[in-house]
Amino acid sequence: MAQPLRVWNPPWVKAALVLGVPVLGFLGLFVLRLPFDAPFHLSLRNAMLIGSGLFLLSVLPQGIVLLRFLNCELHVENDGVEIRRGKVGKFLRWSEIGAVRVHGVSQVLKLYDRSGRLVYAVDFYAENFHRFYELLKRQFDPPRENDG
Repeated sequence: MAQPLRVWNPPWVKAALVLGVPVLGFLGLFVLRLPFDAPFHLSLRNAMLIGSGLFLLSVLPQGIVLLRFLNCELHVENDGVEIRRGKVGKFLRWSEIGAVRVHGVSQVLKLYDRSGRLVYAVDFYAENFHRFYELLKRQFDPPRENDG
């Protein structure tokens, strides 16, 4: 690798996640409750509100996962990646990465080790994300796309 690659969350992404994840949960619950304010009847409006509320709540777990790795940085090296939180880091060789999953709707990429444990998650808006994703596509088979 000619130039070191660092994947990290700029301050605006951190702020958006810290503020957005709780708001997303609140909005999901609020929208889901609206059809039941009056006596419930089946209508297109109520069906759309229920669907919207369920959608908002369905992407919430991905946001919570991103909060866990909010202050982590990923440093790509020739033989693997180092995941750093502050001054503490964990190095994984490419062969130790068991799976790469991409959640297109919620725009989250997750790295798992060989035991299936989640070791890193990053939003598509992180600095250098797209360069890292292209490198992963060359390093592995195309990452598995998930809808959620």
